[in-house]
Amino acid sequence: MSYKIIITKAAEDALIKEYVYYHDINPLLAERLEHEFERLIDLLQKYPFIFSVRYKNVHFAVMKNFRYTVHYVVKRKTVFVIGVFHTARNPDTWSK
Repeated sequence: MSYKIIITKAAEDALIKEYVYYHDINPLLAERLEHEFERLIDLLQKYPFIFSVRYKNVHFAVMKNFRYTVHYVVKRKTVFVIGVFHTARNPDTWSK
């Protein structure tokens, strides 16, 4: 069974910001970030409960080759990606 994926504006904006950052350093890095995010989304579409709940029904997926976490909630047959965060940043600065 395949779950629908919805990426919130906040998550999309965060990902775009990180993509631009890596693109300025090296366009290949930006492509790798995008590819890894897409791989993770494909995984969530098939197996949304593969990652554990960390807080308030929010699942916490870790990107394999980049220091980012993808936060998402599952409601019925839909995965809502609500945030993409760098692991070195202060979690108190995240919008909740």
